[in-house]
Amino acid sequence: MKIFGVFILLFNLLLSQSYHTFNFEGLEREYYFYKPDNLDEDAPLIMGFHGYGGSAQSFINYTEFMNYADQYGFAICSPQGTIDDYNTSFWNVGYSFHDNEIVNDVGFVSELARFLQNEYDLSVDKTFCTGMSNGGDLSYLLACQASDIFSAAAPVAGCMMVNFYNECSPSNNISIFEIHGKDDDTTLWDGDINDQDGWGPYLGTSTIIDFWVQQNQCANYILDTLQDVNTFDGSYIISHRYSNENNNRVWLYEIVNGGHDWPGVWGNMDIHATKEIWDFFELSFLDSTSMSHDSYSKNLNQYSLIQNYPNPFNGPTTIEFELLNSAYVSIKIFDLNGRMITELLDRKRFHAGKHNAIWSDFDYKGGVIASGVYLCRLTIDKINIIKKMTYIK
Repeated sequence: MKIFGVFILLFNLLLSQSYHTFNFEGLEREYYFYKPDNLDEDAPLIMGFHGYGGSAQSFINYTEFMNYADQYGFAICSPQGTIDDYNTSFWNVGYSFHDNEIVNDVGFVSELARFLQNEYDLSVDKTFCTGMSNGGDLSYLLACQASDIFSAAAPVAGCMMVNFYNECSPSNNISIFEIHGKDDDTTLWDGDINDQDGWGPYLGTSTIIDFWVQQNQCANYILDTLQDVNTFDGSYIISHRYSNENNNRVWLYEIVNGGHDWPGVWGNMDIHATKEIWDFFELSFLDSTSMSHDSYSKNLNQYSLIQNYPNPFNGPTTIEFELLNSAYVSIKIFDLNGRMITELLDRKRFHAGKHNAIWSDFDYKGGVIASGVYLCRLTIDKINIIKKMTYIK
């Protein structure tokens, strides 16, 4: 939804050699595409969509997706919407003033994703979509109508229009992550079922999340308040995380006092929405069982995670790991419900040899953890190694 041009001029970096066109149903459609050098085969692909009145270039700039693509190893594509009768770029999700529009954006994005998968050897199982405002609405529409292409969607300040909500029947389960300000004055938190603002009837955020929770049959629920890192932005985040035994997830970041923003760029500054979205997408494939047995065994032999010591522990404990080759390493601690307790390393590069990290029995908020069993997950490339640790007060 909606006009999203403020601050764009602050992010006018040029994306040389990344502009392309793609013919679909007789229209020459435009998109920006970035693939880091030496990207592995079967790497993830993220499709990101601008807001109403926005542009592909501005979206890929202000979200900083290129920087994250370099750091975490994925390709990013930002398509351009077409122009409506008001000379404004848009995605055709069924706004009331677009009754005469027939452009097939779901078909265009789906075909473009298939083309990029084939052209650049990108993963058909790790293709995701996200977007701001009108682009967030499109992400929901793709979740309903193109779940054979996209395995997860992350709308920011998006909604589901009644016209496609009533017919939403995805062919596959698809994980959903919505980031939404409670004081958003454009895409209203409570929706606009009576179309008072003229965009067309759309559902409230809680109703939309409930729909996807039921769709994915998510029985597990964790409610948490994220750390208020920036106390000057006037907002904080309540996280709602639903999941099931098949690792389908529905997450909502409820930004209390938040507006129509992309957190980390403007508005709430406790998180960077782009990093949170990538972490969510990454969860869908960071399961070592998804690799072939031969490939897994070959790669596993290059790394080792040594049991923490002391264990059981009360106070700091040392987590030691060994690499045969240099690699980017992440270490995260989880409880037995799958909730992340803290992150010790975030894609930090280490040379070959033995290394260690110290966990001082605190969670990410600085609070002392409860007694119990915790999971230490070492992630290197596409490999996860997990060890159990026991904390006793």
